[in-house]
Amino acid sequence: MYLLRYTLFCILFATCVHAEYTTIIFDFGGVILDRDSHYILNNHAYNSAIRESQAWRNWMKGIITKDELINILSKRFDKDEVMQLINSSLSPHRPYIQETIDIIPKLKQSGYHIYLLSNISYDARKQFIDNTEIAHLFDGIVCSCDVGHTKPEQEIYQRLLHDYGLAAEECIFIDDLIRNVLGAHKVGITAFAFQKGKIHQLLSEHGIHA
Repeated sequence: MYLLRYTLFCILFATCVHAEYTTIIFDFGGVILDRDSHYILNNHAYNSAIRESQAWRNWMKGIITKDELINILSKRFDKDEVMQLINSSLSPHRPYIQETIDIIPKLKQSGYHIYLLSNISYDARKQFIDNTEIAHLFDGIVCSCDVGHTKPEQEIYQRLLHDYGLAAEECIFIDDLIRNVLGAHKVGITAFAFQKGKIHQLLSEHGIHA
């Protein structure tokens, strides 16, 4: 009985203690760069089938090139549709999510370290991150195409922690996909799902104010 009470006390105590977060990790697509485009929105089921394919994941991991991706997917899907989806995903006209762009400098001014952890191809990284103002927002960046792993695989979270000497319990991760949030939890990182218009509220609920 004493052991049971002690265990319950420890669980209760742990839930009442707020970690001292020092680091905020952002996903890219769907959190910083908007996923919305006319083509993607109007072809959701088709788009999802392609994006969930092993070939697409291998593109994100840097295992295959864009041309190889097109050749593989064209055997299963209509080539014009494949080309349209890829071109849409790489379009320079995709908008950024302004509330996220605005809050990152404020968080840095408040003393938080800011990192980027993204499932992204070499092509998309060059288009949206490399040599852009976006890259300067972060203290460090880990992209799936550089490390050969994609979220929610534990290795990519661990790579970020290892490369930058981060303590998992001091980090908060923000992603728009629940599976990636759960992946972060598995390595001890607090995480929550991004919702447009609620970034300030969600951070505040974790004791972070910009």
